Amino acid sequence: MFGPGDAVLASCAEPGTFICPSLGRAVGFRIPRATLAALVPNVEDMFARAIPRGMSALSLLSSYIARLLDDSALATSELQHLAVTHVYNLVALTIGAPREVFLASAKTWMPGTSVQPGPGMTSLWDDRS
Repeated sequence: MFGPGDAVLASCAEPGTFICPSLGRAVGFRIPRATLAALVPNVEDMFARAIPRGMSALSLLSSYIARLLDDSALATSELQHLAVTHVYNLVALTIGAPREVFLASAKTWMPGTSVQPGPGMTSLWDDRS
């Protein structure tokens, strides 16, 4: 059972049903399995597991998505591509991407920089189980 603010990684390879017993809001993404598999080893092991609402990475993803829903946030195709890449990386981080994989992928959208985790970045991994 999932509560308000929780998340779950679901596969679209099989038919499924989403039932919400009360009014609420849900956000869903369709991300190619190959994209997630490149970022998260054994991504299939992450399907149907609850992602608790208190996770720092999930909070960051939720905040980022809320900002993207603003009409002006994706005004150009370059911003759209960058936003999709960020969402893929944040989803991967939320469901269990290892730090090394995430940092390597971060270098692709921040070329020419040396990506080193600071105290805030470290907390994104610390509260994952």
